Amino acid sequence: AEKYTEMLAEESGCRSTFIVEEGLRGIYLYTSPGSHSVWTQSTIGKRIPLHATAGGKALLAHLPEEKVDRILENGLEQKTPQTITSRTELYESIGDIRERGYAFNREEQIEGVNAVGAPVKNDAGEVVGAFSVSGPSNRLTGDRLTEELPQILLGVTNEYELRIRRR
Repeated sequence: AEKYTEMLAEESGCRSTFIVEEGLRGIYLYTSPGSHSVWTQSTIGKRIPLHATAGGKALLAHLPEEKVDRILENGLEQKTPQTITSRTELYESIGDIRERGYAFNREEQIEGVNAVGAPVKNDAGEVVGAFSVSGPSNRLTGDRLTEELPQILLGVTNEYELRIRRR
């Protein structure tokens, strides 16, 4: 995933990450700065709450419901005023993510930072991780956030899924 995280950063110009779920939290495995990236606290090995990040919400949307319930039993920590802290609201968001195929984080983890995340699935259709791209909220707005970046993200995610399925 490291090569694809770097490819994603190059194509998007944004900070790119690859996370997995471990111990009911997210953990950054790879990060790569883009040409217009900002520091987003996404350091390799850092553990994060899944509900407050784009990649984390993409994971939550594709994990088995029992696992999501176990994750949510720990509570929904408020990282910023925009963080989803209601289980009902989070489940609604998860439904939207499943339909759309990617997740948004609009200043939910860090004020002033927006992100888009997409799940990575293996050949059995199980989610194994998620890629995300993030940047300053004043740059990631409108069609750039909702159209352009999701297409770049889904393209790289698809290439990576094809690679891991060939093994």
